[in-house]
Amino acid sequence: CAQNILGIPGGSLNVDLETYKLNLDLNVDYSVVSIMQPYPKTEIYDIAKNLNLIKGDIDIIDDSYYDKSPLDIQDKEKVERLQKLFAFGVGFKLPEKVVKFLIRLPFNNIYIFLYRLWKGYCGKLRIFPHKITFRRLVSDAMSYILGSGVR
Repeated sequence: CAQNILGIPGGSLNVDLETYKLNLDLNVDYSVVSIMQPYPKTEIYDIAKNLNLIKGDIDIIDDSYYDKSPLDIQDKEKVERLQKLFAFGVGFKLPEKVVKFLIRLPFNNIYIFLYRLWKGYCGKLRIFPHKITFRRLVSDAMSYILGSGVR
């Protein structure tokens, strides 16, 4: 399992794609992928503020670091799409060039669906494997897919 953070201040989409490639090269079983959230009173917040990446009120920072970036970064939509495709892509060994192509496409709902499905599957059957009834598996899958489960 590898923990990854995308959309860091001073980074770029290319750096985030290099992180994806590193996960592929390391043959990671499951990639946990979040989007940088510059919480107030942290050094990363000060860095983002100094780089003029924080626009407006601090309330734009979401409680979850899996949904979207509050920073005004270059290629923001592509970074957010990459975050959704990252773990799935690593899990299925999708080449970097395929992921580069997919993040250009505006299929956000499909990417969110794949993200939730893969995360739910890995959480229940790969990372914390345990016996589970088919009914419970379907119930949990629907919970993740519909967004009422863990982000």
